[in-house]
This record gives sequence, structure tokens and C-alpha cells, in this order.
Amino acid sequence: MARVRGRPDLGHGLWFSRFYGGPGKSAAAPRRPAYACQVDLDPRAVRWVERSVGGRVSMVLPLVGGITAGMYRIQISRGQGRLYAVVLRQWDGRFAVDAAALVRREAHALQTLVGTGIPAPRLEAADPSGVEAGVPSLLMSLAPGEVDLTPTDFDAWLHELAATLVAIHATGIEAEPYESWISSALPAWAEGDDLWGRAFATAWALPSTVQRVFLHRDFQHFNVLWRDGRVSGVVDWPNAATGPRGIDVGHCRLNLAALYSAEAAERFLEIYQAQAGQLVDPRADIAALCSFGPDWPQFLPRQVAGRTLVDTTGMRRRVEDVLRRALRRL
Repeated sequence: MARVRGRPDLGHGLWFSRFYGGPGKSAAAPRRPAYACQVDLDPRAVRWVERSVGGRVSMVLPLVGGITAGMYRIQISRGQGRLYAVVLRQWDGRFAVDAAALVRREAHALQTLVGTGIPAPRLEAADPSGVEAGVPSLLMSLAPGEVDLTPTDFDAWLHELAATLVAIHATGIEAEPYESWISSALPAWAEGDDLWGRAFATAWALPSTVQRVFLHRDFQHFNVLWRDGRVSGVVDWPNAATGPRGIDVGHCRLNLAALYSAEAAERFLEIYQAQAGQLVDPRADIAALCSFGPDWPQFLPRQVAGRTLVDTTGMRRRVEDVLRRALRRL
């Protein structure tokens, strides 16, 4: 077993801790694949990747930080020492979702983002049905950079985040309508809470045509990659859609409040509005904030994956601080 020292820049903002090497054993006995790996991919997926990009899979490394699908960095050997890196997303059933629709959405987004200046990965192949790769899968180029959760200049970091989101919203790309991520009834954890009751009522009344733009739909610091203090990539596009710009802004603000502070979320809104040249409709902002729930303190540390400290005990208080300020803007 070979161990990787340090934290190499693997692209896509995620990293691995170790990988396994060694030649494969005979076909008659249990064996590891004939490539370095930490996980054994379905042979169908390996063959699909090789057909799609042309070459031989020589290394498979699991990427950590994502929670909805399996993510793998795959090294392709093309002979004469030529190596090519791609990223495979596999919807392996860990969440009950329409995986085929998500693959199609992401493929459409990556195709239409070409030439826009948005640093998104390049689409290599898509298998929405999973008939070739075993499960619904999408193959894309490896985006450069790393997630930065501990920026040295936090305000400059927020400015870069906001500028990137403004640029995404300005692309003019048409996509399917966004899907709401909030319950159609007040969730049990929010019952009897006037703050959340008012917030959900506001969210349910949001017209889908308000400030309609192209949305990333999961824009936040875990999906933005950095190099030398600048944004070098924006990843994770399976929920890309068309809808109110405040859905993206509010979702980013929710994540900023959950991990950092209410002040960080408020500052992001201020910077975004200044750069976009218009105010965000508070109803859309509130609708995005209503995606918060009691499971956030459990799954957020999984996304952080040890890259910074997470104050889970104060998370709901921080989010509710942002929510109160948003409701005052109505």
C-alpha cells in the first residue's frame, strides 16, 4: 500500500488520503482492479470511462466532501507517458432522487456554459440511464484548484464569490425551471415557531418568475475552487435551472451563516447587490433560507471534511439571525 504525503492539488476541490496499488490477480480469484485504487469501481463504469475518453484507467481515487453522489478522480493513460485526469460522478442510490434527470441537467449546464467565461468543467460523457456505466453517471474534466474554507482575506474572498455568481446569472442560459427544496407544509421542527412560520409562508408565496436568471442552484463555498486567491472553477451543476436570482444568493447566504456568521451572509448580500446593480427580492432570499433544517449540523461537518472548524451548536442561531434580517426587508 502506497501512502500519499501531504495534500496535493487534485482539482475539483476535494482530496484523498491514500490509494492502493499492485497488479491484479487471476480472474478466478477475488482481485483488485489492475489500476491503483481505494475503491473498486463497477467494471462497467471503468469500460464506459475508457470508451468515452480513449485510454486506459490507471488510477481511481475517491473524492471526499460530496454527500449526494459518489465522486472519483480517474487518471487515464493514453500511451507514451501521456496522462489525462477526469472526474466521475455516480448516482449510486445513497439518496432517493431522480438521478437520470440530474445527469441530464448537469450535462446541459456544462454544454451551454462553454464559451461563457464561467470556469466550469468540460463535459466528457453522460449516461443518464446507467445502462452503460451501471448507475446514472456523468464524466467531466478535472477542474483546477481547491476549495478554500479559510481565506486569508475574507472580504476579498466574498467579493470573488459574489462576482462569480453575478457572472453566472448574467449568462442568459435557458434551463428547466428550478425545483423548490422546501416542504409544502410547515415541518414538525418549525411548528409553533413564529419566525419560521412567517418565513415558510413567505417562501410558499414566491412567484417563480421573479428576477428570472440562470441558476447554479447549489452555489456556495464548497462548490467554488480557488487558485492564487482567485476563483478557478465552479463545480457541481446537477441542479442548474432557471429561477429567481435570490434562490442562489440566499442559498449561498445560508451556507455562509451555517459555517461562518450572520455577518458574513449579510456582507455577501451587500457585495452581490452592488456588483449586480440591483436588489435581491427578499422573498426568494427567504425561500432559500428555508432549506435549513435540523439535519444541517449533522451533514455540514461531512462537507467540511476537517478543512476548518464547525460550530454546530450555534448554527441555528446564526441562520435565524440572517432570516430575521431578511424578513425585515419585506
